[in-house]
Amino acid sequence: VTLARGVVAKPSMLFCDEPTSGLSATDAELCIAALRTLAKRLNVLTVVVIHQPRTEVVQLFDTLVLLTSNLGRMTYFGPMADAPAYMKGCGHSLPEDVNSTDWYLDLVTPGLAPDASGGLAEAFVARLKPGIEGLVELALATKAQTAVEMLQAAHRQAVAHGRPEKKEKNLVASEHPWLRSHAAPFDAQLRMLLWRKACMLVRDPVLLVLQVAMPLVFGVFLGLVFHGIGNQEFGIPTLQSIFIIMTMIGFQSVPLVPTWIEERLFMKLETSEKLYTESAHILAGFLTTSLLSLVGATCQALIIYFLCAFPAKHLPTTLGWIVLNF
Repeated sequence: VTLARGVVAKPSMLFCDEPTSGLSATDAELCIAALRTLAKRLNVLTVVVIHQPRTEVVQLFDTLVLLTSNLGRMTYFGPMADAPAYMKGCGHSLPEDVNSTDWYLDLVTPGLAPDASGGLAEAFVARLKPGIEGLVELALATKAQTAVEMLQAAHRQAVAHGRPEKKEKNLVASEHPWLRSHAAPFDAQLRMLLWRKACMLVRDPVLLVLQVAMPLVFGVFLGLVFHGIGNQEFGIPTLQSIFIIMTMIGFQSVPLVPTWIEERLFMKLETSEKLYTESAHILAGFLTTSLLSLVGATCQALIIYFLCAFPAKHLPTTLGWIVLNF
């Protein structure tokens, strides 16, 4: 779930700190395979910190960055497939029937029997670092793309991935999900939030009970308490009954406050990751929780109104006040 939330906003770079921790060897391979697929399809630079991967997982990586323990000195930075040959050139051939990454970690961990961290760090400075620094200098000397060129490159990538080509010559950020502030448009955000709200109601019937069933029970209770009071002459008792009824309807949503507070915590976290906007969350809440509560309050008012035998001609006005009071 964490990886999915990180990818959904289509970032240009993804950092994964030990994504396979706690997973079985098979699940770890599936996880890294999924990351590789996302990196290739979405053109996302993915940096993974991983310990003791199985051989099948090692083969999924393109580049290896190998650091020593404690001081964190660089000992290798290059293609994963070239690492065995490089280590052999440094005098450390990979033994047979040994996981390559286990062997590399043994070599760069001070205190272990095959410790060669110092020599490998010096070899890196002498053999690999000059080439890496040359690539860095070349990249710094290369003129970067302008904003228009970046948009055009994104457009070409969209067409290459099977998206329909836009007829407009002037490309704007809204045409490309990875250039928007949010990956999905507002209608998609609202649709997914409404779907999640519906699933929560199905999975947690307590929410439905709080919003619909409880108002009906209280409506019957209050209606029986003030049963037939509308047939009496209008006076203080009638005013008291109306005041109590409107007060109870006004407190209709109080039991939902803890749920709203909990949802707000999730909303702050998810909006910070650009999964959706605050306005989409508010609108989805209004279309589900608020409307269900309003339906419950209206049903409660109707039960009370008819049990109390209030005049039917005042019902529209009463319902209007109930909506305002709600």
